[in-house]
Amino acid sequence: MTKIVLFKEGDEANINPILLKRKIIHVDMDAFFASVEALDNPSLKGKPFVVGGKATERGIIATANYKAREYGIKSAMPTARALTLCPNLIIVKPRHDRYVDISKKLSLILTEFSPILEKPSLDEAYLDVTGNYHHDNASKVAIKIINSIKNKLNLTCSAGTAPNKLLAKIASDFTKPNGLTVILPKAVRNFMQYLPLTKIPGVGKVTAKKLAFINAHKCGDIWKLPIEDLSKTLGKYGVSLHSLAQGLDESSVKKSRIRKSYGLERTFRQDLITSEDKEKSLQVIKDKLIIMIDKYNIKAHTLSLKVRYKNFQTITRSVTQIEVINSTNLTKLINKLWQSRIDHNRSVRLLGLTLSNLRIIKNNDHNKNLTLF
Repeated sequence: MTKIVLFKEGDEANINPILLKRKIIHVDMDAFFASVEALDNPSLKGKPFVVGGKATERGIIATANYKAREYGIKSAMPTARALTLCPNLIIVKPRHDRYVDISKKLSLILTEFSPILEKPSLDEAYLDVTGNYHHDNASKVAIKIINSIKNKLNLTCSAGTAPNKLLAKIASDFTKPNGLTVILPKAVRNFMQYLPLTKIPGVGKVTAKKLAFINAHKCGDIWKLPIEDLSKTLGKYGVSLHSLAQGLDESSVKKSRIRKSYGLERTFRQDLITSEDKEKSLQVIKDKLIIMIDKYNIKAHTLSLKVRYKNFQTITRSVTQIEVINSTNLTKLINKLWQSRIDHNRSVRLLGLTLSNLRIIKNNDHNKNLTLF
């Protein structure tokens, strides 16, 4: 049975007008890859298992089922580390074609409820139901979506309904798995006040540490700070965070557009000096990129390495091949670029990896999975 949490307490007389513009639903499939594997192989049910690479190949976890998560196993964790936490853990090889097929069926279900649909990835979607033609309120539409997915796909999902995309996404994670969280406009301020800042997109470990220095841990803490102080600490993002911490987000649900590239980069608080530190940091970025390749079914032919030295000089090295870049050949390509006219004696302040020259298959709606927001 779907768990339902409703946030409705608040001051209706002082609702920010921005919160009355839209009604958004965010749908997030529960442990998607793992759930599909358990659906196709019922013997996995009740056992701790993950979808990911082999430990002997320095594999990492793409998705862990909820039983495995009880052992502290998480996405992006090295498979070898996961096996130390749970020695009897079952490792299942990813089947991307199968996940794409299920995701196509998910899209068909969701378009029955709103033509305004944005799919950031295979396993999640935003729907704008502001003027929905079912004449139901957003929470009733969300319940129908959850039930339809269960009946047609035999999979569970969690959903959040709220006045904007930011809140809807936070809400969908609030009652996982198989849950629905509803945030009414008048309850937004109360909901956000004690919400950890790490729940806001863009507030990772590094940003959280910077905020901790100015005694900001929860969204309500941000309200008390001058925007100038946030700008000094976080730059332009500080201005955005001031609004986000109040639950304000005016971005609309947009039908996905084709991405031309997909990349990750990291600027380090302290410059990397030793070869060991540089290679270790590049490994972390590579591992996260592999997760994205798997999750978004990325098929790229060009890999670029970006290096920014201490003096801000930035260089880029690229390699293009006929074969699709995947988790197997990615390491070899990175090593090739790393040895290609890189001055390893200089301190490094930024490293990045980008996939481009994406292969687009015509008449396949799920090329939209290569798009974000």
